[in-house]
Amino acid sequence: QGRFWYHPSKSSAVGRFYRSCKPSCARQGDEYDSSGGLCVSQNEALSHWAEACLDAPQGCMSKAGRGIKCNAAMPGASKLHLSGASPPTGKGGSVKVFYKPQYADAVRDFELSCRHLCVQGDRME
Repeated sequence: QGRFWYHPSKSSAVGRFYRSCKPSCARQGDEYDSSGGLCVSQNEALSHWAEACLDAPQGCMSKAGRGIKCNAAMPGASKLHLSGASPPTGKGGSVKVFYKPQYADAVRDFELSCRHLCVQGDRME
C-alpha cells in the first residue's frame, strides 16, 4: 500500500511489468488464462469428479463421480465452472475446470477434500 514513483520516461517499462503480473491460482500447476481471466485446474481427480457433473448436473454435487468423492458442501465447489464433454469411455482429460483467481483459497480447500474411491472389497495402496 505504498506509493511508487518513476520517471515518465520509464512508463513503457513499468507498463510491461504490470502486464506481466498474473494472479495466483489454487495449485502451483494450475494455469491462468488471461483471455478469460480464469484459472484452469490441472487436478486430475477434480477433472474426473467434474465429468460426473456434466453427465448428471442435478446430482453432481451430492454424488461421487468417476471414482472420486469430494465434499461438495464446501464453498469452493460452487466456484467452479465446467466445460467440455464427458468421454464415453470414462477416461479423463476432456473436462476442463475453471475458477476465478479470487476463489483460489476456497477451490484449494475443496480440492483437498477429494478422495479416490475403491470398489467394495478393494483397498487403496
